[in-house]
Amino acid sequence: FRCERQITIPLFEQGSLFLIRVFVEPLHETLAAIAGRRDRLMQSLASMSDAVLAYKGITHAKELLISG
Repeated sequence: FRCERQITIPLFEQGSLFLIRVFVEPLHETLAAIAGRRDRLMQSLASMSDAVLAYKGITHAKELLISG
């Protein structure tokens, strides 16, 4: 599972600094951490069109994620 945290820090009159921190952890740990998270993921996957699945690069994994 991959998650990003994005932060913008103002630098007074000189602009701003944009930071991205990426978190990666095994999907099974993410799903087990909070009750109901697996169900919400399954509902989201079931509601996605083929175009959205392709955009996210998970077309091939949808059935594995739903069945697993």
